[in-house]
Amino acid sequence: MTNKLYKLMNWPEIEEIIYSESDHPHDLLGPHICGSQTLYQAYFPEAKKVSLVLEETKTVKKMEMADEDGFFAVLVPGKNHGRYHYETERDTYTTKVNELLKNLLVIKLYDVRKLFSAKMSDPIGNLEEALKKMKAYIGYTNEVFIGTTLTTSIIISFSLGVYLTMQHQITLGTFLMISQLSNNFTSPLMSLVSNLNTLKTTNT
Repeated sequence: MTNKLYKLMNWPEIEEIIYSESDHPHDLLGPHICGSQTLYQAYFPEAKKVSLVLEETKTVKKMEMADEDGFFAVLVPGKNHGRYHYETERDTYTTKVNELLKNLLVIKLYDVRKLFSAKMSDPIGNLEEALKKMKAYIGYTNEVFIGTTLTTSIIISFSLGVYLTMQHQITLGTFLMISQLSNNFTSPLMSLVSNLNTLKTTNT
């Protein structure tokens, strides 16, 4: 900061603005005539660079940082410059925007999403088809095993019961009791066979 500009700074009022203690901040901020020149002062917290743009002449003046908290000033020759505005550069905001733009460019350049979808569509489809076939195979084999087991157990137990009854080795009541008890063994056996078949088919 130049010595002349430094002497024009009202440091107590600048501190009041920075610490939000000023009742009339615009008495200091904005353009103020100093002799044949105009002093522009602005406060932009976290800003690293600020420029003054004189819209009528399209003149851009780089402002000097008077305080690290974001207070800037510039002394411009002449008076009554007309409409003006400030352009600021905040490091944090600029960094985040640049990172976002870079990521978007990478995604657009390599088209990652479409490439990933294209590479994974065939394996996923094959896996679904294999699972569908496996379920159908398990259901079919379970039906066969359960039907065979049930038919065999009923035929054997019934035939044996009829034979023993005809040989008068057991009574009809005993035969009926054995038939009833055989059902209690048949159901767990069929469930065990079904589970073993499912496990074997899955491992295969």
